[in-house]
Amino acid sequence: MLLFFSCGNSENCSSAYFKQQNCNIVVTDNIRKSSHWGIPNLRLKGIDLITEKEVLYKSKAREWGPLSDYINIGDTVVKNEGEAIMYVYKKDSIVIDDLTKICNPDFDWEKDEYTFILRDTIN
Repeated sequence: MLLFFSCGNSENCSSAYFKQQNCNIVVTDNIRKSSHWGIPNLRLKGIDLITEKEVLYKSKAREWGPLSDYINIGDTVVKNEGEAIMYVYKKDSIVIDDLTKICNPDFDWEKDEYTFILRDTIN
């Protein structure tokens, strides 16, 4: 099973799980963060910005899970289907979780995954 999920084939690795699903919600509950159970995947409740209905977003890829630490109630989370990037729009900043290069041999989880942008630096 470990070989199946390895990054030997970058096309399969970067597209199979990270690009599925879309998310376009204002967060009302960060279930992974508020749960005392060890939930590995990102789980959010929120209001869909298009339908204005309450939705539950459950990521299919565990790699989105750690982003939960940066998501608070009131933040807007956007992930477009077909992309391996998730955006968290906060009042004062934007957190970008970019998994497009996760299969590159020189990918560094500490340096390459997240980008933090303060809103007052955005033109």
